[in-house]
Amino acid sequence: MSWEDVLKRKNPREITSEDLEDRKEAMKMSDLTNNILREIEKEGGALGMKNLKQFADEDTLRRVLSFMENEGQIFMHKDGETNTHEPK
Repeated sequence: MSWEDVLKRKNPREITSEDLEDRKEAMKMSDLTNNILREIEKEGGALGMKNLKQFADEDTLRRVLSFMENEGQIFMHKDGETNTHEPK
């Protein structure tokens, strides 16, 4: 939803189905992020994609991992391993 759409609303507290879908997606992403971080911690700070396939399909995982990497929560090693610290 753009800012123009928000300005067009008559009732600013009105919640649309689009808003609800955005919230559901954000909550799902947050849960997935937490699961990924817990799994990395459980594995000692580094793991591969095969450990994460239990949480979501590969496309979703790649999207969330990319987001997490951009946020600085995780780091990707050149061999594809996911780390909680910057690899050397």
